[in-house]
Amino acid sequence: MDCTCVDSAIDQLSRLLKRPSLTLLMKQEIRTLLLDLRFLQMFFRCLAKCKAAEEDTTLHHLRSSLLMNAEAMTEETGQDLYDAGYFASIGIDVKDWNLVAAKFQEKVEHLKPEISKTCILLVDCSLEPKTSNSDGMVEFMDSILMNLKDLVSSNEGIVVPVKVQTEALQEKLRFSRNFLNFTENRCGRQEQDKLEAFSTVLRDWAKNAACLSLLYWMDSVDENMAAHINTMLHNMLQKIMPYSPKVIDMYLELLKACKSSKADKSVMGEIVTSFLDVLLENVVVAVKDHIEGLQDGLVLLITFIMDPPEEFGRKSRTVIFTQIYAVIREMAFFICSLCSDKMNDDTFRERNTLLPDLLKKIKEVEAEVRELNGKKPSSWHFDFPVTDAIGFIDFLLGNLNKSLKYNANFVPFAKHKIVTIRHELLFFRPFLEDIMELQNESVELKDLWTRIINVAYLAEHVINSCATADTPIWSNIICLSDVTDEIKHIQAEVMKIKQNQLSSKRNPSIQKNYSFSRPQQVFQVLMKL
Repeated sequence: MDCTCVDSAIDQLSRLLKRPSLTLLMKQEIRTLLLDLRFLQMFFRCLAKCKAAEEDTTLHHLRSSLLMNAEAMTEETGQDLYDAGYFASIGIDVKDWNLVAAKFQEKVEHLKPEISKTCILLVDCSLEPKTSNSDGMVEFMDSILMNLKDLVSSNEGIVVPVKVQTEALQEKLRFSRNFLNFTENRCGRQEQDKLEAFSTVLRDWAKNAACLSLLYWMDSVDENMAAHINTMLHNMLQKIMPYSPKVIDMYLELLKACKSSKADKSVMGEIVTSFLDVLLENVVVAVKDHIEGLQDGLVLLITFIMDPPEEFGRKSRTVIFTQIYAVIREMAFFICSLCSDKMNDDTFRERNTLLPDLLKKIKEVEAEVRELNGKKPSSWHFDFPVTDAIGFIDFLLGNLNKSLKYNANFVPFAKHKIVTIRHELLFFRPFLEDIMELQNESVELKDLWTRIINVAYLAEHVINSCATADTPIWSNIICLSDVTDEIKHIQAEVMKIKQNQLSSKRNPSIQKNYSFSRPQQVFQVLMKL
């Protein structure tokens, strides 16, 4: 059972903290006491969720002893804390508050050795949790995250290794919590067995994460303990993060099973992107030349099977889904294999030779998806106003800066594409200004002017669609890729003209092949690029 006296003490101190007349020192003391109490509360909730606390003799004895001592402690000092705090807040008998608070903290310190011993036993325990569903799991993980955040912010003496580990634990906990929350609200009844299998693993991970958090709380200044905790954290992450084929299958099956709606677009983008961030985090260096293509391709394919079109054209839905899912799975398993503990330089090089073929498969299924996306954005034409084209570029750049700064809805799945587009528009901006007059005297420059402005309007249209719920994520990625491809083609044309101008400068007789009436001015403009 839970320690209800701890809950009561938390409630009393929380009410005390709201009093308007508290000094800054007293507020800090109350927050420290609350942090200790919340960690005690988390400890007992963790025990309450685990059958091992009842079935293992040692754990059962430790739990009974700790519960009895904690209840005695909070019964004795819980109400005293509030009363002493109340009188101290109005200037009466501040010394009594100091004595009661110090006495309480001393008793908490007395409990810590047994709590530490219990936590280490719980981490190694493989028995199933008492509950058979994910009820309360999100809230339990939220409490761990809040406690870790408060622990780091309130403890200036925390050693660097412990702080780094705490932040890593928070990141992985947040990912697991958000993934569970997303999938359990979107999986159909026929998929409940998959969700239950994931929840079983996740409950054990949450229990272990709580135990690690408690160890951080008790030994945040002990570097030896930090090394021990780091080993425990590494072993725990192997069981819940997508680092093995078995765990990857759990995540992919749940993503495939999710019934998504247009309103889910932003959340879906965050979930899929964060899943791929975790999947790829240990191989970024190994596949650095292909990381963007991998990320884009996998986001496109995963979001396609989560939010498919209504019409599938010539091929059946089942055939396309089977083909796409097989490629996603093969790619994910390949990434996982690069992280194997058995991997050496020779096997790594051997495995890496498979990457081009896998990327080719991604491109092949991308082509299937593109057929379902309709007209290519690069073929769209905009009747843009020619009177203030540069003003539009400035306006678009300003909007992109704001969107990137304030994390607009499209950012989770397309930020790097938006950054690329912004960078290239900044590159083209002075060029447009310099050729404003010269474009009327050069066919090449006039064509470049038109194409640059057109791709800017195209970029605005596609980026705006990323922030709405009407267009699926996979379609947004295709359109953004078409925009960046068109930009690359324009760059190639610019460089070609620049090279031709360099050649004509070295050999004036070649100039007759170009339509510039003022070649020297054009050459100077192009040299600025």
